Amino acid sequence: MTKITIELNNDLAQKIEYLVNSYANKNILFERFIGNYKKEIEEGINKMNATLKTYEEKYNMSSESFYYKFEKGEGEETDTTDFMIWAGVYEMKLKSENKLKKIS
Repeated sequence: MTKITIELNNDLAQKIEYLVNSYANKNILFERFIGNYKKEIEEGINKMNATLKTYEEKYNMSSESFYYKFEKGEGEETDTTDFMIWAGVYEMKLKSENKLKKIS
């Protein structure tokens, strides 16, 4: 078993303490917390995928191929607002997938 120490403001600490003390099995509380966080990340990834699909269809290219070219500064993939947004959304999706992997 591992003990975790967290610094929180007093109001939040009291709320957390109440919740923790309300559960006989502390693992269930934190498994639910993690489950909710995973669901939030998954919903964000789904929204990002929908946005990426729009760009992929508009420019007839996968996000992976686009991002490779964008990072290399190749072609027109670095010139427009669309491409800047596309790259940003793709980067956020990769970071979100990484977060999800770490807590799964």
